[in-house]
This record gives sequence, structure tokens and C-alpha cells, in this order.
Amino acid sequence: MSIAGLTVAHGDGDTGAIYNLGTLTLENCAISENTAADFGAFAGAICNAGDLTILSSTIANNVTSFAPAGISSSNGALTLTNCTFSGNAVGGFRSAQSVVLDPPAVIEVGVVE
Repeated sequence: MSIAGLTVAHGDGDTGAIYNLGTLTLENCAISENTAADFGAFAGAICNAGDLTILSSTIANNVTSFAPAGISSSNGALTLTNCTFSGNAVGGFRSAQSVVLDPPAVIEVGVVE
């Protein structure tokens, strides 16, 4: 599935604003101001367990109590191209690069603030 030009904001849940188990491409999207406050939460913005490609998108101002505020990716592939991570916070501490990867991701030309 491919999604372009979408904004996902103000979500509140344990699996992030987007929970991917399949194959997903996001292009020119904004994933912002989502919250995952529970102890068992997986991510604030995106929880990926599939094949995820994100192009020219922004992951910003997502908040969690314990989990990665940006992206948690496991058991799948993650490719980030020309993406911006900004203002994400875990437990009150800003951590723009709050991304947990297993296996490693392909990251090309991005901005981390």
C-alpha cells in the first residue's frame, strides 16, 4: 500500500499512530503530536513489523513514556529517505532520533533535530 500527502496527528495508543504489519510506503506525510503513554507501548509515531519505506516525510513532536517516540521497527525492513525527525520525546526528554531498529535500516539523506 502507498499513501501520499497524509497527516496523522493527535493519536493516542500503544502501537503508535501507524502500526504496519505488511508492506507500506509513506511519501510526503507528517506523523506528529501522537502519544503512547502506557508502560507496554511500542512507539509514539510508527510501530513497524513489516516492510516500511518512508520518503520525504516528517516525524515530529511525538511523545511516549518509555518506548521510542519516533519509530520502533522489528522483524521487517525500514527505509528512510529524505525524512526529518524533530522534537520527539521519551519520558519528557527530547530525543529526535528515537528510533529502535532490528534489523538495521537503510537511511538516506535525512535531518535529525
